[in-house]
Amino acid sequence: MNEQANNQCFEPENPNIGAVGSWGHQDESDRVKGFYTSVITPQSLLALQKFNAQGMALTLELGASRTIGRAIIDNNALAEASFLPFTPEAIIPLSARWQSSSLCYFGQISPERTCSPETEKNLNHIVDNVLTSETLGAYWQAPYLLNNGFIIEQLHANLPPRDFNRLEEIYRQSFPAYLVDMKASAIRNMYATPEATAFGIRSNEGNLVAAISLELATISLGNRELRLAEMGDFATAQGHRRQGLNTFLRAHTLQYLLEVWDMDVVVVEANALSPGANKKNSCLGLEYFGRQPLNCLLAADPDSEVISRDTLPEGFQNFSPLNVWAQSADRLRQFIHPIGEPI
Repeated sequence: MNEQANNQCFEPENPNIGAVGSWGHQDESDRVKGFYTSVITPQSLLALQKFNAQGMALTLELGASRTIGRAIIDNNALAEASFLPFTPEAIIPLSARWQSSSLCYFGQISPERTCSPETEKNLNHIVDNVLTSETLGAYWQAPYLLNNGFIIEQLHANLPPRDFNRLEEIYRQSFPAYLVDMKASAIRNMYATPEATAFGIRSNEGNLVAAISLELATISLGNRELRLAEMGDFATAQGHRRQGLNTFLRAHTLQYLLEVWDMDVVVVEANALSPGANKKNSCLGLEYFGRQPLNCLLAADPDSEVISRDTLPEGFQNFSPLNVWAQSADRLRQFIHPIGEPI
């Protein structure tokens, strides 16, 4: 049996990337998640089917209501690729050293966790509005922020306790329910892990008012490596919203990925109930590639959402569908350039 088709149940290394090379179970979000670690070519399509069959077997064994798989597929194999028993959810074309391949998301969801057709229609309407609206560009708010004493800094595990207490407060305001623990001690532990990078904004009073986290994964695929970045954990303090802080922080983080980390692709999974969460990605040059249905435990501040959670399936009203926004490094350089002082 292919060693990647191991259906052992375990908690993946982190909730964003998931289990690498196998499948794992995430209890809080009631999902099975895995990443296949060989490039799928026309000659290896059967290997993907075997891997997916093992993911489905673990899903059935645990009674999980959601399964998500990811794989790198050679573009010559895409037309023939069978994602069964799953369906494709997002196909992200790569470039540069990976220009002949795509990062593919595929999965399934149980009937009781499925949104109604009316809700799906409303979710599509949000994306359509974002894609057809005029964006303001990545840096429209930079002069205002820099001239009014806001400072961007990298966050780390050695921050003073008051900063972690402040971060806990910001995340509590932003997310009534979340897939991971965001208490002060848990945030400190997250910042101490080597794959985690975070940035924050301080006001001129010295208080943290916004934060963002990165999951940086270097995934070995045969004799090559994919450098995958996932941006998430976006949060802004209530008294500082609608000032452009979140977009400015995302732009700075993308600059870091291009100039310091040498990424291949960046992915943002945005709350599909929130127009603002999606427009921020569009104005920074990321492209929309699909939606992951009720993907994980995540409930945002109701003020940021335009679809009532009462319309979501019973038992899953604190879960969110996530729109997949992504961009390869070379295309992103057309939008992202240094702001203010170099990193």
